[in-house]
Amino acid sequence: MIDVRYPGITTGSCRRKLTHRAAGVRHRTARAALLATRVAIDATNVGGAPTGTQRHTMELIRAMAAVPARAARLSVIVGDAVPADALRSIERAVDEVIRISDLNSLEAPFDLVYRPCQIYWPEELSLLYTAGRRFLVSSLDCISLSSPPMQRTTMSGSAFSG
Repeated sequence: MIDVRYPGITTGSCRRKLTHRAAGVRHRTARAALLATRVAIDATNVGGAPTGTQRHTMELIRAMAAVPARAARLSVIVGDAVPADALRSIERAVDEVIRISDLNSLEAPFDLVYRPCQIYWPEELSLLYTAGRRFLVSSLDCISLSSPPMQRTTMSGSAFSG
């Protein structure tokens, strides 16, 4: 079959690689069939002054939680300082809300972590690597990249100029 579909592949090592790759796909498929897929949404941008990005994140969580007969276990990752009242509307809709400080105590990483907005700092990327086997990142309008008052200053590294 491989010779017909991929006539250029003739060496045994290439065939072994394809066989191992197929075995990995079968393993992941079997695992997903036996255990519910674990999906987390990175909502670490929620909290503080309301923004359009926060609203987008909250609406995304509500929409994903409302899917009828959802096959995946849905979790939300939030910052440690997010007040409980900011999470009331989603706590009942999702399977669990996890604070950043609790990520290291997870039994296993999530199958997928979705970040509904762009990554700005290395710590945000590190969180995705820590939390999930795979991750997906969306970019919104990127207004902060084109608006100098919204960018970090080079002197302090954490303060915004403007």
